Amino acid sequence: MQERFISAAATTSFFLRKGFLKIKDIAKKTAQKSKTLLTDIERWQKGVASTDVFGVPIDILVQRQQSTRPVPYIMVKCADYLVLSGLNSPELFKAEGDKKVIHQLVSFYNQDQNAPIPEGVNPVDIAALMKCYLASLPDPLTTFELYNEIRGARSSIHSMKNTLKKLPTVNYMTLELITALLLRVSQKYLVNKMDARTLATEMAPILIWQRGQSPRQYNQFWNHSAKTSSKQYTPTLTLVHGRCLQMKMKLLMHLLPSP
Repeated sequence: MQERFISAAATTSFFLRKGFLKIKDIAKKTAQKSKTLLTDIERWQKGVASTDVFGVPIDILVQRQQSTRPVPYIMVKCADYLVLSGLNSPELFKAEGDKKVIHQLVSFYNQDQNAPIPEGVNPVDIAALMKCYLASLPDPLTTFELYNEIRGARSSIHSMKNTLKKLPTVNYMTLELITALLLRVSQKYLVNKMDARTLATEMAPILIWQRGQSPRQYNQFWNHSAKTSSKQYTPTLTLVHGRCLQMKMKLLMHLLPSP
């Protein structure tokens, strides 16, 4: 009889533990679903679809990627494409590009942020797409918070470096990718006619701006963009970053406006 009680108690204990673990697992999944739902509601309240790339805060976009690399996929893929096939293109980051193509690309990536760059796209259009993405950020890549401090640090590489370290990791790493790419572009200036100062003129307004002074000329590309069908394409390679920190810092200091 005692053995039966012991056996029954053990069985009951097993099922209680199993039931508790099951309830705990269900609670965990429910909490995760609630968190996702709240995130979707917050995006909806901001007028941003859960699949959008353009117009989304950069930290939210990178968090959604679930990647170990804290840089938006769209920027990495565009940079890859330009390094492989676009550095010699005249007026890269200056020419406006084909507005219809840019609008289609915005719609394309708002549907699938993981899609590779379509084959045969003009590098000028890809450079314009990168500018569109940066201009679409609710806060500039260099942030409103550091606006005055960054402008004040422009005369010193050391000061600029220390100030930029205050940026959120996602912003800093994305800025690192951009400056590495622009360095590569400027090294081809005899062919593409885009030296550091010319690049500065084109890029500064979409990297740093004050509240209420966002570069609105790009809004046409992501506001009310129509959904379009798309095909699958072959992915490009990874960007080879410039290794000279001094050169990149000097280029960045050219990019920012004078105090």
